[in-house]
Amino acid sequence: MPVSGAPSGNVGGIVIRAAVPEDAASIAAIYAPHVLVGTVSFETVAPDARQMRTRMAASDGLYPWLVATIGDAGGILAFAYATRFREREAYRFVCETTVYVADAAQRQGAGRGGYCTRH
Repeated sequence: MPVSGAPSGNVGGIVIRAAVPEDAASIAAIYAPHVLVGTVSFETVAPDARQMRTRMAASDGLYPWLVATIGDAGGILAFAYATRFREREAYRFVCETTVYVADAAQRQGAGRGGYCTRH
């Protein structure tokens, strides 16, 4: 689920917007190489689109999921999301954030946009 009322932004021609369930297949495709080949993910099996939709819905609107595109009709270049850091009450104001960028979109500012967009 996207963050209700989340603002979109434009960073150097790259549009940052709230992710919607229909973005899950593109998000899964961007994430898969990071799981299967890279070392930045702590997963060993790449989740599919259904699993990504489930993760997006689990944020329950509290933690944002964002995507970076070129224009409104462009494909997804990157995605960013936040999750709860730990369950303990002392961590209630702390979240973990991450950004994954498609290989073809590296070094174009899409990842920076995911961190710099105010949510």
